[in-house]
Amino acid sequence: MLTNNWLTQKLDSVESTQDYAKNLITNNSQVIILANEQKKGYGQHGREWQSLKGNLHTSLIIPNTNPTSNITYIIGIAIGETINSFKSDLNIQYKWVNDVLIQGRKVAGILTEKINDRLIIGIGLNIVSHPETSKTSLVGATDLLENGFKTSTEEFVERFLKIFTELYNQWISDGFKNFRNVWKAKAFKINEFISIKSGDNIISGIFYDLDPIDGSMIIQDNKKQLIKLQTGSFIQI
Repeated sequence: MLTNNWLTQKLDSVESTQDYAKNLITNNSQVIILANEQKKGYGQHGREWQSLKGNLHTSLIIPNTNPTSNITYIIGIAIGETINSFKSDLNIQYKWVNDVLIQGRKVAGILTEKINDRLIIGIGLNIVSHPETSKTSLVGATDLLENGFKTSTEEFVERFLKIFTELYNQWISDGFKNFRNVWKAKAFKINEFISIKSGDNIISGIFYDLDPIDGSMIIQDNKKQLIKLQTGSFIQI
């Protein structure tokens, strides 16, 4: 279980909060690292994350106590609920497997990495600005300011940590079932035809479900066969 006692480390500039967290030697089991500037931020599959000043660049360190891979969903829901706690009328969506959208555009990305007995959770959140996206991108980008409210990284993090701690403890005690339903209710493209690039393969079909144990995406192909995917990215065909 997590407590509300987080050790906070604030940095002016860092190559990557994820890499900093991996190399941090501490006896504290709950640490949050905040950076004003991140020079080489990265997301899923090593993709560059543009870390614009004024936005949130952070990594959490928590114990790796649960062998399942579905904690990314809990983090996404915590981000979504934190955003809605500031402004409740925003259309939050969760894009498999690690993005949070507002009005169909990406506002946050999540990266989870396991290092021995620790989980390193990276979060990038567009607070005051967002990068340009290519015309071929499946979703564009947005930021909180563009959607009608101002907050600071400190204010957002304070509220997020309380919500995340509560949801995490519920997840540990009650399991994934209820969170799976919450995530699916706001899932991007669920019950629609999609294409996912997973490794060297492209899988197309209906986004049918999430596995109730590990949260794998379940796609139903044109032969009505169910295919499970743990990693991958949406692509346009």
